Amino acid sequence: MHPKGSLTAKILLILFLAGMTSGCAFMDRMRSREPAANPSEPAMQVLQERTFQLEDLEQASSGRIPVELARARIILEEMVYFFGKQDYPEVLRLDALLGQSFDSIRWQLEAGGDPLILRIEVLEEENRGLRSANTGKDFIEKGLKEEIRNLKALSRFEAQSLSKRLAAAEMERDNAIREVVRTRSRIEGLASEAGASAMHAEARVLVDRMREEAFNLRARELLKQSQTYLESGETELKGGNPGGAAYLFDLVSGLFEEFKNCDPGRLTVTVERAALRKSASPSSAVVGSLPRGSDVQGVRMLAGWFEVSDSSGRTGWIRKEQAR
Repeated sequence: MHPKGSLTAKILLILFLAGMTSGCAFMDRMRSREPAANPSEPAMQVLQERTFQLEDLEQASSGRIPVELARARIILEEMVYFFGKQDYPEVLRLDALLGQSFDSIRWQLEAGGDPLILRIEVLEEENRGLRSANTGKDFIEKGLKEEIRNLKALSRFEAQSLSKRLAAAEMERDNAIREVVRTRSRIEGLASEAGASAMHAEARVLVDRMREEAFNLRARELLKQSQTYLESGETELKGGNPGGAAYLFDLVSGLFEEFKNCDPGRLTVTVERAALRKSASPSSAVVGSLPRGSDVQGVRMLAGWFEVSDSSGRTGWIRKEQAR
C-alpha cells in the first residue's frame, strides 16, 4: 500500500517553501482536519480534504482496490505538483478527475472490491471445491490455476507499473492517465462490439449536446475531455477492442452527469464592467452593462461573443473573454 501520510508530507513541504504557513502549525491543522488558514486559496483546502479522503479510502479498501487507488494517488500527486507551481485552476481541474476516481473506489467498495480481485477469489474458491470434491477433472483445475496465475501476474504488473509512474507523474501526467485508461480497458472491457457501438452512438449524442450547451469554462473543459474520450474510444473500436472502447464511452456518460450538475449555461462576469451590446459586434449599440461578479445565463455563442440573459430578463451580447 502507498505509504500513509507521504502525500500530506509533500503538501506540507510545498506550503513551507512557498512561505504560506509554518510547518508545525499546518501539520497540526491537517491532523485536526480544520479548514485551511488562508481562505483565498481554495486549492489548498481541496488538497487538504482530498488527502484525508484518500487515506480514509485506502484504510477502508484493505488492499482490495489496488488499481483505482494507484490512479487516485497519481492524480493527487499531480495536484500537489501544480499546487507547488501555483497553478490553482489546474489543481481544481484535476480535482474533478480525482472525484471520479473516488466515486469509482466507493462503488467498488460497495460491490465488495475490485472486479479483478473478486474474480480471483471466485476462481480460487472454485479450485478448492474441485480439489475437495475429487472430481477427477484435472484439466478444469489446471485451467483455473492458469487463469488465477495470469490474473495475479496482471494485477502485480499493473500495481508495479502505476507505482513507477507515480514517481514520474510530474513529467508524465497525460501519459500516466492514458495508461490507466488503457489498463482499465484491458481488465474490465468485456463488452461486445454491438454493445460498444450502441454506447458509441449514445456518447456522440451526449458530446453534441455538451457542445451546444457548454458556455462557462468548466463546461468547456468537460466538453474537451469528453471529446478526447470519444475520439479515443472510436480508435479502440476500430482497432478491434470493443471492451476498451466501451470503457471510454462510459467515461463520457460520467462526464455528462458532472456537466449537467455544473450548470453549463451559467456565466460570471470577470471584468470590472462588461458592455451589453445589441448584437455581436464591437460597433453595436450598448443596451446596458454588467458589473464584475454578475451571474448571467448563456443563450448562444457566436465567434468571440456570448448572448446572455441576466436575472431581470434583459438580453444582449458580451465578449467571451469578459465572462467564464
